[in-house]
Amino acid sequence: MEDLLLNTKRTLRTFRRGEVVEGDVVSVNRHEVFVDLGAKSEGIISNRELEGDLDSILGLAVGDKVLASVVQTENDQGYTILSLKKAESERSWRQLQDLFARKGTLTVKVVDSNKGGFVVETAGGLRGFVPFSHLIRPPASDSSSTPSPLLGRTLTVSVIELNQANNRLVFSEKIAALLTDPQTKSFYENLRPGKKLKGRVTTVSSFGVFVELAPGVEGLVHISEIGWERVEDPGEVVRKGDEVEVSILSIDRERGQLALSMRARQKNPWEKVARQYHVGDVVSGTVTKTVPFGAFVRLPEGVEGLIHVSETTGPLAEGEEVETVIINLEPEKQKLGLSIKQLKSQISNLKTAA
Repeated sequence: MEDLLLNTKRTLRTFRRGEVVEGDVVSVNRHEVFVDLGAKSEGIISNRELEGDLDSILGLAVGDKVLASVVQTENDQGYTILSLKKAESERSWRQLQDLFARKGTLTVKVVDSNKGGFVVETAGGLRGFVPFSHLIRPPASDSSSTPSPLLGRTLTVSVIELNQANNRLVFSEKIAALLTDPQTKSFYENLRPGKKLKGRVTTVSSFGVFVELAPGVEGLVHISEIGWERVEDPGEVVRKGDEVEVSILSIDRERGQLALSMRARQKNPWEKVARQYHVGDVVSGTVTKTVPFGAFVRLPEGVEGLIHVSETTGPLAEGEEVETVIINLEPEKQKLGLSIKQLKSQISNLKTAA
């Protein structure tokens, strides 16, 4: 008898208040639901706990598996009192984990925005984030100072990051499109680095432009890849709706991100510079920008060289035409060093010699 009691105690499961448990529905009526928690333990969910949401109980059937939170470890009848509502968050996380594992999609609602993207909410009440880079149609500006027209609307997305311990959820609309649309998926799978394509500019940002290559497939041309000349404002080079020629630099298939280049489709002016110029040559150009360490000068070929502050003889102004001498030329690194100081020194020496 003593051994029997000891074995019974070992098989009985103890619960903690707030613990999320899983069980099988064994009985359902309008007043309560009985759940088999295993290890000779039973729980009960009363309709008082779901007041105003009776459909949640009536929708359950014998044999269904449910997740519930422990409200009371044991009542006077020996049952564990359970709550479906308090386990809603855990159910939502488990559903998302399953979705993530099988690469499924879900619908979320846009509830807020910031400089990086949109805050969205799932049907289960969990909040996550959709970065602008993972939207099929990113907003025209990355500023959060004005309300977005997408607020209140729904997006079809896929889970790309999930960390329940840190309460972190990141979604992608682009990945969802790749998973659900056969034509989009086929087009994307045939992309390779170096491939040349035409696309349409959908968004102009301070850091570059987004180009749509096919419905649901979009890539980023970083500001440094727009042209061979230094670009300060992408909006001065292209506008939304423009058709542009691009080459694919890299593909991140896991995150659905494409890095594109417009300048790779343009003739490289440094090739001409390498043939035409040498160290010691005198060249003329226009000052395009002044900085604390010097000034940038554009040559007629469209490339820019730097006059270091130590190689100037006085202040320079943007738009000023200057004559300089080449003191460093590395076309393969797109580097061109210029000097006004050394040019004037050379002229002075020639006059002295004469």
